[in-house]
Amino acid sequence: MSDEDRNQDKDKQKSPSRFFTVAPLIIGVLFGGLGGAVLTYWMNRPQSTVLVYNVTSTAIANPAASDVIPKLSCRIGDEPVSILYSNVIEFTPVEGPYLESAQVAIRYPENTKFFGVAAQPSHQFDCKQRDADIICSATNLSLREKTAYRVQLATSSPQTPSLTVAGKDLELEDLNTYAENQLNKGKNKTLIVVILVSCLIPGIVIAMFFEKFKQSIENQLRKSERAEKSTTPSKREDAL
Repeated sequence: MSDEDRNQDKDKQKSPSRFFTVAPLIIGVLFGGLGGAVLTYWMNRPQSTVLVYNVTSTAIANPAASDVIPKLSCRIGDEPVSILYSNVIEFTPVEGPYLESAQVAIRYPENTKFFGVAAQPSHQFDCKQRDADIICSATNLSLREKTAYRVQLATSSPQTPSLTVAGKDLELEDLNTYAENQLNKGKNKTLIVVILVSCLIPGIVIAMFFEKFKQSIENQLRKSERAEKSTTPSKREDAL
């Protein structure tokens, strides 16, 4: 056998080891890339400032009460009032980046009569009536300050008002809804961790398997090379 033929045989024997060297890298990219993409999206997803609100309603004067207490009366100044309800709405920023300003509309049914509106803190929260709506403007919404914005309203409507926000960077959630969503988010985070682990572990296991298999192939190639070298002198002697 010539030296050229021996070199070709050696190249054929070494070719599998190259495959097993590249295979773990490809598997790591596929499995690790998926987990990394999910993690990157989760960390860099767009966030809005979340404003949680809670409404407390109290009936101050109700026509049904006069049937129980005949001489019961309610007056604002000299004007008798037969229907009077109080709504206290508290807003608190709980998530998201700092917002310089935001607007919240408190909507009541048409023909609602307003007896009074008061907002606190007055230097950061201002509320004004516009037809059957109350438009509130808040400034410096920050999680660091943890400022609670509060508005008290006295109206003739027994219905709980609806609330809406203006702008894409602000979300408004009821306190109970927010608490439920937080519970679901905790479950989603657990699910994402499970997905990441399930993507990474198979890749690591398969990469380790290929690495061990590659080492086994390389050991076999080394043994065959040693055996070939040991037999080569005897062949030359026989040829002589």
